[in-house]
Amino acid sequence: MNRINYFLSLSLLLFSCNLYAVKTTEIPMYEFKEELSALHLDGSIVTVSGKKYNFSHSGLEIKEGSQFYIGSLTKQMTALMLLKVLQEHFPEKDLHKILNQNILTLFPNSKFLSEINRPWLSKISLLDLLTHRSGLPDYIDYYANDIKNPKLLNNPINPIEIFQSVKFDPEKNYHYSNTNYLLLGKLIEDIEQTSYDKVFDRFVKIPAKMVSTYAPITGNYYTLKGQPRFNKLLPDLNDQIFIDMSNAIGTGNVISSTSDLIKWNHFLHKELKPQLKKIMLQNYFQDDDSWINLGLSTEETKYGSLTGFQGGLDSYLSFLGYFPKNDLSIAILTNNQADFAKIMDCLDNFLR
Repeated sequence: MNRINYFLSLSLLLFSCNLYAVKTTEIPMYEFKEELSALHLDGSIVTVSGKKYNFSHSGLEIKEGSQFYIGSLTKQMTALMLLKVLQEHFPEKDLHKILNQNILTLFPNSKFLSEINRPWLSKISLLDLLTHRSGLPDYIDYYANDIKNPKLLNNPINPIEIFQSVKFDPEKNYHYSNTNYLLLGKLIEDIEQTSYDKVFDRFVKIPAKMVSTYAPITGNYYTLKGQPRFNKLLPDLNDQIFIDMSNAIGTGNVISSTSDLIKWNHFLHKELKPQLKKIMLQNYFQDDDSWINLGLSTEETKYGSLTGFQGGLDSYLSFLGYFPKNDLSIAILTNNQADFAKIMDCLDNFLR
């Protein structure tokens, strides 16, 4: 099994999940529940939902409606939003072919792409971006390591400036990069000529029947916590880094609860039309023991395949997984590193 990578540089944000590996059919979730209930948690909640098991374990005063940043769990939602947008704008075309077209060929009149004005735009496709094979490095690394000023991300940065700052690698090997989904998020806005949050509500929140989930497009923690819609948002425990959501559109700007993430999982895996579901969950290529899907990855555990992802933004960390053979979802949300490490160790030990 590949251990999950817990943190990125400076515990900033948005990282992928490598899941786990020889199978049985029935998942004895009562064993996981027993191990989980022995953990003392503070700002965290774990929710399990399936045909046979439905339970939660959390810190004091934490409920299923408590809100957290979900970080890179946003990416799978962005991927579906893009597919929906493409379906509407190219109703007669095959989605697979569209995804493999060069983005400048696909959107020749895009003002947004013309403003970026970089040669690498002629060398990448939407599928390259969706599967992290675009050759674009992570813009977080640029601010954290290259210019060594990550606090710049606490305030809005012109996205054109972000895309012009990254250096293209023509080898285009797999490299997990938040730049890919930030570009997709902004491209969705450009195609739809409206803001990401409005497209999110239309294609994700409303059809999945989510209640306390939002996709703010601006504001850092100190701005957001004063808004009535975030009155259940747990405290951000970071000292200095408070990412402005305008710098994470499409890649990590969603705020949600475990109950809503369970609804999203049900919508994605049980209600989505077969064509879109197939494209979302296709195994595009393998990285170590994980198959790369769109905004997700899939690995084998002793209880069968597990499709999921994990994320992080500021002090918040998250995990969402789904066992298709058992129609079972696991959602984990926390605002602190210590709880997340304990929970993921517990899950790790259970699955291997």
